[in-house]
Amino acid sequence: MESGIKTSRDWDFIREREKLNYLLLEKLKTVRFYLKDTDPPAEFYIGEQANGGIVFHCPPDVEPVGAVTLYSTLKRQVEIDFKMLERPEPGTVHLQPIEGRISKIDREFPRFNNDSDAIHAANFQVSKSEIAVDHTRSHVANKVIFGEFEKRLHSEFPGLKIYEYGTRERPQATKYLNKKKDVILVSNVSDFATYRSSGEGVVDYYDLLETEDEMLPEKTRKAYLERQLQSVLVQPVLYEMADGTSLPIAFFYLETKQGSEPLTMSAVERLKDVGEDIIHRIEDASLITVKEKQAVINISEGGVALEFTQPDLVKYVPQRRTITFDLVFRMQAPLRFRGKVCHIHKVAPDRIVVGVNLDGTGHSDFRTGTRDRLRSLIRMLKG
Repeated sequence: MESGIKTSRDWDFIREREKLNYLLLEKLKTVRFYLKDTDPPAEFYIGEQANGGIVFHCPPDVEPVGAVTLYSTLKRQVEIDFKMLERPEPGTVHLQPIEGRISKIDREFPRFNNDSDAIHAANFQVSKSEIAVDHTRSHVANKVIFGEFEKRLHSEFPGLKIYEYGTRERPQATKYLNKKKDVILVSNVSDFATYRSSGEGVVDYYDLLETEDEMLPEKTRKAYLERQLQSVLVQPVLYEMADGTSLPIAFFYLETKQGSEPLTMSAVERLKDVGEDIIHRIEDASLITVKEKQAVINISEGGVALEFTQPDLVKYVPQRRTITFDLVFRMQAPLRFRGKVCHIHKVAPDRIVVGVNLDGTGHSDFRTGTRDRLRSLIRMLKG
């Protein structure tokens, strides 16, 4: 099995032999472990300590060789690397612990295996092409979408403009953010103090201007005052690539007139949400739909592990950051989710296992919310 992990964990490491033995023989004595990179995951159970190692019991047809990694999904993810000492008989292995890793982040929700096949996933929607991030020219289809959002937001943000990265007409202030993910927020153009960073995610606009020309801050303020402006907001529309990096594909540009309410971080947060909606709208233009059922390996209230064998899903999902699909519990109506692809394991050329965080929800026929319904069904699954 090949691993194609899109997001990495932050680990605490344990390398002392005494601590590893104590962890395994005292703290994790009754825990069910699984052999990494086996499909389906082979179960391992801790036996007794013997001859500098620990005896484990496993399926008789499993024959690990050399380095062995066992893992368990508890409140935190636990992985232990072992050296293979011997295999006394089928179903028994003698392992010596070498290194342990414990995730620093607590798992927010407990995870349950779908052992009884009570859940499947279906009706997938995934974009078959990555958004073109071309910084040299405009894209007609994207400009149409930007225009739609400008009209939609007119009553909320009068005068808001959305400039595509590749357009030559965009204001100079947007160009200062070409290689940044942060925003420019000036709540009062007459006060240089508000040109400074007002918090996380807001750049020091005064410093940007001064770097270009030490007289530019004063020239910029004068120009704003001559146009009788109150506030200025410049914010990138960020697209997250398959490798996890983010690039601006466009910029929100908003000026407000004197006498209006100063712009604040609430406008930044609102436009951040709008930016995500824009990305989804662009992605939707190249969506494909796959109705075929796919297996659910395990599930929690916050995420799900899916096994894909359908060719289009195997081809396109590893290149995408998001996917939309139905979770179907036996004898229940489907629950619609939009999820973020976090981990991918290539089991075979025509089969992958994908870990998905359930970021958003779709339509639900239930009076209770989709999340509440999911929580209830998982509890039923647990029994």
